[in-house]
Amino acid sequence: MHTHEKIQFSRQCRIALFVSTIAFLAGCNHMTPNNLTTKSTDNQPNQVSVIVLHGLGRSHRSMNTISKALSREGYAVYNLSYPSRKLPVEQLVDLHLAPRIAQLHTQNTKVYLVTHSMGGILARAYLEKYPNDPVDRIVMLAPPNQGSEIIDALGQYSFFRTLFGPAALQLSTSTNALVRKLSVPSVPTGIIAGTKSYNPITSLMIPGEDDGKVSVKSTLCNGVVPQKDTFIKVPCAHTFIMNDAYVIEQTLAFLRQGSFSL
Repeated sequence: MHTHEKIQFSRQCRIALFVSTIAFLAGCNHMTPNNLTTKSTDNQPNQVSVIVLHGLGRSHRSMNTISKALSREGYAVYNLSYPSRKLPVEQLVDLHLAPRIAQLHTQNTKVYLVTHSMGGILARAYLEKYPNDPVDRIVMLAPPNQGSEIIDALGQYSFFRTLFGPAALQLSTSTNALVRKLSVPSVPTGIIAGTKSYNPITSLMIPGEDDGKVSVKSTLCNGVVPQKDTFIKVPCAHTFIMNDAYVIEQTLAFLRQGSFSL
């Protein structure tokens, strides 16, 4: 089978999808309390604050490595946990992300976002609903900005919908999906896409280069090709891209100067 052909849902393919789901789950952590955050102990008035957002089915622990790197650079870091499998994206934004940003803005700090996977969709949904209270810069790691074929393939199964909840279905590639309706961010945004996959089964479902969950093309917002210094590809898999030393280095560079160091 050509790698760009869509897998048909035969009995064998359903077995493959089940195996793929187990692999998907292997990269997930149990949720922690909804409002748990960690932040730099050096938080000072007017300091730049960075909110870190994990992906679907993960917790703040998955972002600990990059959060510590940000903290060492002097940022006030808020590694936010939110119940990604319980609510749709819009409610996650209203109940968890927006209140934290509003709180930081009352302290007259600049607010940056560093996101992994679905966390980038929360960032875009926030900007769509709160355009008058924007953040200053965003770095998205492996964001499904145009959806993921994995969601297309698995979202029809009740066990998947039960496990991953309503937000997961908003990450499909359907033209009616939330990710396809959100505007391109109006603030400086850097995107880092992964090109390595450890799961050949899921990669069969995804056209072109992919990280095992999301294609490189799908990381682009509405298909808009960003400027050269705001988009990079790295040989990393989706699940742990945020722990890669080069990815962390480039994230820090973008937050400092609004562009990657190429």
